[in-house]
Amino acid sequence: MADPYLIALLFADRVIVENNDKKGIIGIFNQFNAPSFPAVFPPWANFISIGNVKGLHTFRLDLEPESEGQPIASFKGEINGNDNEGLADIMINHVATVFPHAGQYTLRLRVDERILCTRMLMVHQVSQTAAQ
Repeated sequence: MADPYLIALLFADRVIVENNDKKGIIGIFNQFNAPSFPAVFPPWANFISIGNVKGLHTFRLDLEPESEGQPIASFKGEINGNDNEGLADIMINHVATVFPHAGQYTLRLRVDERILCTRMLMVHQVSQTAAQ
């Protein structure tokens, strides 16, 4: 049997689920800007879509500063691919994640402890007027 594979891994302002089960991904981005550190940004989200999910699998999502390698945010759970298509969507909401400094952060997605994908998030220090 083939392993699960990544369809999408996005940073967004919000992810909503409509009454018809469609997902709305609002405000996709790749970076944060802050005038000072440590910094906490308004609530934000990750949207993850995985294909070839057959049966029960575990997942873990870690956000780590590139220089330290210790997660500043970590989420784990299970995905179950019981439908015929083997698709699984995961929505993670981040609230009050503290970014200790400017720099590159790595988001690592693991499925069954195997790294499925990494994605970079850049965090820049900018002047007070530029951050607004």
